Amino acid sequence: MLARPSWYRLLGGVALAGILSPLFGAREANWLKVETPSFTVISALRERETVAWAGEFSQFVAALQRFITIDPRRLPPLTVVIFSRDRDFNPYRMLGLKGKPVEVAGFFSRRETWAVAGLASAESQEDIRRVIFHEGVHWFLSAFNRANPVWVEEGVAEVFSTFMVERKNLQWGQAIPEHILLLRDQKPMPLERLMFVDRSFLSHGSQVAGLLYAQSWAFAHYLTFGQHDLSRTVLTDYLKLCHAAIHPDEAFQQAFGGTYEELDRKLQKYVSGGSYFVAKPPLPEISPPSVAPASPIEVQLALARLALASHRHPLARQHAEKAVALLPDDPRGYEMLGMALDEAGEEGPALAAYREAAARKSKDFQPYFRQGLALQTTAEGQLSAEVAAAAARLYQQAINRHPYYLASYQNLAGLVGFLEGPTDYLSPFLEQGRQLFPSDGMVPLGLALLEKKSGNDEAADALLNGVLQTADRQESWIRDYAAKLEEHWRHDRLLTEIQQRAEQRDYAGALVLVERALDAGNNVKILTELQTRRQDLLSAIRMTEAQAALNARNWPEARRILEEVIGSDASLSSKVTARRWLTELERRALRPTKTR
Repeated sequence: MLARPSWYRLLGGVALAGILSPLFGAREANWLKVETPSFTVISALRERETVAWAGEFSQFVAALQRFITIDPRRLPPLTVVIFSRDRDFNPYRMLGLKGKPVEVAGFFSRRETWAVAGLASAESQEDIRRVIFHEGVHWFLSAFNRANPVWVEEGVAEVFSTFMVERKNLQWGQAIPEHILLLRDQKPMPLERLMFVDRSFLSHGSQVAGLLYAQSWAFAHYLTFGQHDLSRTVLTDYLKLCHAAIHPDEAFQQAFGGTYEELDRKLQKYVSGGSYFVAKPPLPEISPPSVAPASPIEVQLALARLALASHRHPLARQHAEKAVALLPDDPRGYEMLGMALDEAGEEGPALAAYREAAARKSKDFQPYFRQGLALQTTAEGQLSAEVAAAAARLYQQAINRHPYYLASYQNLAGLVGFLEGPTDYLSPFLEQGRQLFPSDGMVPLGLALLEKKSGNDEAADALLNGVLQTADRQESWIRDYAAKLEEHWRHDRLLTEIQQRAEQRDYAGALVLVERALDAGNNVKILTELQTRRQDLLSAIRMTEAQAALNARNWPEARRILEEVIGSDASLSSKVTARRWLTELERRALRPTKTR
């Protein structure tokens, strides 16, 4: 049995990371900057070698776009760093599980708003080429800005990791021997299960993870190159359906035109056939890259990203500090410094760096998001309206700079309940979040709170009910928040009805509502409040009876009722009123009767 090699699992688990030159003090390199429409290369190689590498990767990106249509503007900017000597790459090698450098010649890493890839040289081994192209697919698919099914990510990445250029044609789709052997040796999992595996599946051991990679590759290869009546854009169509908040079973049926069982049989027949089409289309046209010397700050920023990606936080901090020293008014150095300190666990200094970046009008969302998060979490549930408003402003700035980060919208939604005064200005932000992340439940809850604040109870209830109906697809903390919100609003409606009945002097009807709620309730805070309301209503009923007795001049009955109220656990206001009425009653009893 063959599974994915150990080096591949390790690299794939952390995604690929960046590559750059040695620290200043080591042999100085003459860094080149090669720019293409899709990525930037910072290289210590000669211009000819650098341009050749950039050209091949440009062909790879352009060819991917033929099969999976994305909006290139949504790709996180990618920097590829190529060293001229292996020893210059050593300080930036990815650290393994035991803190030792991983002896590979390249790696790749994706973050929310940038990506970095690094190579020890341009002459990569075949396995490193596959890693770079595999992870390049993950970078490419990140343009969807939503989590894609694991089988799509890994299957497509494996299919296109075999990319090659042959004269005037590109080539990919070659069979991967270890996958074929594994699929012949192991019983494949049903597609109905494969569709729903998550990232944790990759940690179940090399054999289990290997089967996931192999079967994902086979299904993606079948859909892309196999003989069937489906559109060649079927994978893009499937991803769009997955992101449209419809049931996954329905997305599968619509995209692939059959049931899980039907596609299982077709896939098994495809794998057993042993014939795998290799695509050799003409090379797509690409724009020629621009070549110029790399500026010192560009080198330092690239090295900082590389060190961050390989978890070498002190080194990342050094490069960030050098970037700040080179251009103190440039926010990018402070952005990198904040991230380096943040990931090293130095929250206070990291926030200080983020504030400096924001003060210099940083275009990255991270400085604003992290400051907002710090304000929101430090309060620990005791958030004042003023602090909540400050955090909301920071999240708005984060969204304006990077609208595809779900947590910005979720955290903003969580602030709505703490805000005072007009909050309509938040609606466009949360509406945008709902459009971009239609399956998320937290953003609609924020919109529901906005509607509630505006007095639109019906709209608020509709939004809340929509989340409750999809509770099984929400994270546990969102389910809990929705449930608490429903309970809170139900309680508010109950109290409003109780209050209305009490104002109409229908104390008995109000008491019935309270008794029912006490029998059904389990929230200690709400039960305590209802007990207080019950006591008030009982007191009101007794005081009404006392009033009736006084009006009928039934002094003994009135005295009995008033004394009972005073001796009971009625509210203080009821007892004060009862004492006043009893005093007046005693005066009446002692007053001589007038005769004609």
